[in-house]
Parts: sequence; structure tokens; C-alpha cells
Amino acid sequence: MPEHSPYSNQLNLADQLRQVEQDERRHMRETRLEREFRKFHAENPHVYVLLVRFAHQALAAGFEHYSIDAIFQRARWHATIETKDQDGFKLNDHHRAYYARLIDEQEPLLRGFFRMRVVEGER
Repeated sequence: MPEHSPYSNQLNLADQLRQVEQDERRHMRETRLEREFRKFHAENPHVYVLLVRFAHQALAAGFEHYSIDAIFQRARWHATIETKDQDGFKLNDHHRAYYARLIDEQEPLLRGFFRMRVVEGER
């Protein structure tokens, strides 16, 4: 059996402190991303409505699950091609996960429609 060193707890403590610092940086980044999403969502409620509409279309077409990424791309197409809005609206890809969760939470018919991965900070 290895002899217990008085320094082994210090190394473990140093590793734990490094992990806490990494977790805090990750939390700060996620907090910023989530804050940016909430601001965008509040300023652009039509984006949510459009994403929900396209998700319902995919559901009506027989899909049990669908990709939030594909729906984002469909929203971009709609804004620039179908409505001829050359400026369109800018959809930040970092918002996809938050929109998928928001739709899952607020739209009973779409619960479980998007397969979601764990977002950093949810672990």
C-alpha cells in the first residue's frame, strides 16, 4: 500500500481549485450566451413564432423529431428569399440550443421534438 504523503491533499486541493476556476469561467460564458439569447428573444419575438411555425410544419409532415438547425436554416431562407428581405434578420447559431429548450418548454405539442445535447453549464 502506498504511503500517504502530506502533499497529496495539497495537489488534490490545487486540482479542485483549478476545476472550480474552469467551472466559473464556463458559467460566466454560458451566462453571457444565455443573456444574449434572452435579449435577442425579447427584441425579436417574431423569430420564436417563425421557428414554432416551421416546427409544426415538420411535425405535420410526419416527423417525430427534427433538427433545430434545419429549422434555423429554413427561417433564414424565409427571411431572405420568400419575403425578399435582403437584410433579413441575423440568427446567432449559439441561440439554437436556447430556442430548442424554450420551444420544448412552452409548446406542448413539440415536447421532445428536438433532440437536445447538454449545454455547457447544465452539467
